Amino acid sequence: MKILKNISKIIVGYTFRGALPEDPRGDINVLLGKHITNEGVIDLEDLPKIQRNDIRSEAFVKSGDVLLTTRGVFRAAASHDFPHTLASSSIYIIRLIDKNILPEFLSIYLNSQTAQVAISQLLTGSSIKTILRKDLETLPIPVPTKTRQQQIINIFSNWKCREQLLHKKIKLDKNIAEGAIHYLLTLKSSGVPPTPPGRHWMQEFTRTTSLPCSSSSI
Repeated sequence: MKILKNISKIIVGYTFRGALPEDPRGDINVLLGKHITNEGVIDLEDLPKIQRNDIRSEAFVKSGDVLLTTRGVFRAAASHDFPHTLASSSIYIIRLIDKNILPEFLSIYLNSQTAQVAISQLLTGSSIKTILRKDLETLPIPVPTKTRQQQIINIFSNWKCREQLLHKKIKLDKNIAEGAIHYLLTLKSSGVPPTPPGRHWMQEFTRTTSLPCSSSSI
């Protein structure tokens, strides 16, 4: 077990004076806390842009950085190749100096229940909770072998993949069920069989309605 300041350099995101000076023609992307999702993913859609204007800051994101939101809900994500991207003050950049720690592992750990409990003990503020850099630096971090870290990364990646597939399946099943209901309701009201909503729709409808889901099992 090590503390965070012994394995990384923690950089505070860039603080803008006043409102964010957005410019669609800008050459710098700005990463805000809201762009780190609850799933530990960096959402690069619709990043605001600004002009460089000789900004000199350590808060430009590098590949291998771990980004952590600074207030509210504390979410982490590992960065990859994000050129010309500046982290705002709502983000801490955790730049690893210990090469025995994989960025993806640290991100997964920071999002884990164990780390979130530890972070909750370091928070300040009454209405909106925040964590100061000096307190974040004291956060204990387990350091398993690289092999074990990679195993944890693989397990997490597999779970996220399965979760995405399940969400797609649920959406498909919903569409099939809605189509089947519409078909049966139309059939009952007119007495004339309408065009079925898709090939093999009844087999799919029967399959979905035969799944072991009931009010007693939810």
